[in-house]
Amino acid sequence: MNAYFAAALIVLAILSPGFQPISGMPALSGVDLVLGLFLLFLFPFYGRRWPLDRSSLRIRNAFMVMGWLALVSIALSPVLYGTQLILNDWMILPMLFRYYLIFRVAQSVRDEKGRGLCIAVAILAFTLSAAVGILQFHNLLGVNSWLTPYYSVREVVYGLQSGRIVNRIGGTHGDSRRFGFLLVCGLSLLVSVSLTHPKQAVKLFARLAAVPVVLALFYTLSRTTALAGVCVLSASFFFLPRKGAMLGRAMALVFSLGVLGFIVNIALTDQAQEAFQERVLQTDTISFESSTHARTRDLKAPFLDALENPAIFLVGRGPAKAAMKTSSHNDFGWYFHRFGLPGLIFYLSILIWGLREAHRRMRRSTNAIDSIVFLSSILIVINWTLFAMAEDIWKDGQIMAINMFFLGLAYAWSIPANATAMTRPASSNPSALRSNAPGLRGGPVHRPAPAHAAVIKTGRDAFVSRIS
Repeated sequence: MNAYFAAALIVLAILSPGFQPISGMPALSGVDLVLGLFLLFLFPFYGRRWPLDRSSLRIRNAFMVMGWLALVSIALSPVLYGTQLILNDWMILPMLFRYYLIFRVAQSVRDEKGRGLCIAVAILAFTLSAAVGILQFHNLLGVNSWLTPYYSVREVVYGLQSGRIVNRIGGTHGDSRRFGFLLVCGLSLLVSVSLTHPKQAVKLFARLAAVPVVLALFYTLSRTTALAGVCVLSASFFFLPRKGAMLGRAMALVFSLGVLGFIVNIALTDQAQEAFQERVLQTDTISFESSTHARTRDLKAPFLDALENPAIFLVGRGPAKAAMKTSSHNDFGWYFHRFGLPGLIFYLSILIWGLREAHRRMRRSTNAIDSIVFLSSILIVINWTLFAMAEDIWKDGQIMAINMFFLGLAYAWSIPANATAMTRPASSNPSALRSNAPGLRGGPVHRPAPAHAAVIKTGRDAFVSRIS
């Protein structure tokens, strides 16, 4: 049951447009509907069947500490800096809860069939999202008049340069740069499937699905997206589970994607070629200089402010939305400015722990689904880190839903489909029920059944039946 909730969540995270029930409040999406149903109808009855191992407990505790830190920062902001508190300042608390709940939903999917379902629907959703972006660029079927307004209040065609119209697609996000992040996540998943899945038909499907993703990636005309795409493809070399056997496949995949990119670039219209060369390839333009200046400024300004107000190092300024601008071109600077060094350590810890845990588990994975999950999670965390240095993506509910979902999948230990025993220890504590996770440090420990118990194995639903 939880696998269907998780599959619906990732599809809606990629495709669902946001809406504001009340003006001035954070936007909601279909993801929040799934989370509400999960929290009300599924977690209370099945939550104890999804215990947390030591690594997952670390994530939970980090979010709890961050919640208390946010409360302290908000409460001290008027005292230390004289800033006015507004209702939106408190929205960081439900935001943290929402992100952790997404992590928990994905972390509860532990059987191969359920994880495979999540991967399959995510691939379809990413491909459909890329197709929407392509339709927007060419305005096929008139999508910019009836579909695009659901994702953005702005037109896809939003700028005039030198008397020509420049398209920067927003896709199923609405912002071209954030849509680029989404596309690189999709590319990461498709690369992982193409490199690790044993079936050639699945590999071929993944490579065909990469065609609209790469094409839409070009249409975003985003420098950050182009850089992140190159870094993700390069990182796939270093994190392969079996480098010696798969290095040739990785090189072939990267070469084929490079050829695909060249073909796509040739196929673009003259206007798009000129815009792509101007925005992405040239570094001596006013656009490039202003973009670089904004990112450098937003990284340095919080630390310069902290030198003048040392209390920022300890507790930050709080959200302070009535006094400070809410947007930033650097997530790390934004987080430090609001919550000080403890907040920055929290953010970096989530990234470092996710990368380390996915890498460690990938080396010990024994099936194709796990290899895909762990490799794609590694590449998505790398993509997350790169974009965090250029955008403020922590406040973006759609982007963070994708990040926390794949992070949660990476933290879920997999239950093989054909051989799993559930053991019930002698303790009467229901939370002591554990699933085997051989080879994973910090995972649940297998406790042999008592002598008076008969073990009945029925595939992945094997269980221990006590004989009274």
